[in-house]
Amino acid sequence: MGSGKTPFTTITSSIRNFLTMKLLVLLLVAGLATAMPRKGNRPNGPKQEKEDPSTIIRCMAENWQNGESQIKACRDCFKAVDETDEGLTKAKECVSEFLKIENEACATEIAALESFEDEEKGMAVIECFDATLEKANN
Repeated sequence: MGSGKTPFTTITSSIRNFLTMKLLVLLLVAGLATAMPRKGNRPNGPKQEKEDPSTIIRCMAENWQNGESQIKACRDCFKAVDETDEGLTKAKECVSEFLKIENEACATEIAALESFEDEEKGMAVIECFDATLEKANN
């Protein structure tokens, strides 16, 4: 033992290095755990409304020949609709402009719908749209 260290000093030094390494690993794991995204922890930006999948399908089915920009314009038109009287007018304008097949086939049901609160007439419009789209694609 020419280095001047006793076996006790070597063991003490090894234990100290082991504890230091353990502490560093613990800090690393704790840092990773706090940095991981958590369920429900979303940015505080504006909440986006979920787009109705059936609207996407209808816009694609009726506007695919006119290209992606026309499909996007159709979807954007419907995204701007809210459940007010003005929104219903806007929705009917969107149907007239972008869903021409449904607009023609379901004109009676569309004209009868005067409020978003009239669920029965609203369902009649949706059912007519679905039947028309299914008939057009079979």
